[in-house]
Amino acid sequence: MAIVTAIFIAGQVTGRIKDQEKTLAHHDNRLDGHDLKLDAHTQSITRMEAWTEGYNAGSGRK
Repeated sequence: MAIVTAIFIAGQVTGRIKDQEKTLAHHDNRLDGHDLKLDAHTQSITRMEAWTEGYNAGSGRK
């Protein structure tokens, strides 16, 4: 009976580990998506700053 219990527990642990791996992969993919969005926002801010500097230089502002 102890062997059956040990096999059952090992199966439960293995199942939980696989579930955690799937969850981790899902969160990793979401982080990748957020990184892409952050990069896009950073590029947009950089373009706005460059435009503002050009505008201010052209209008005599500092």
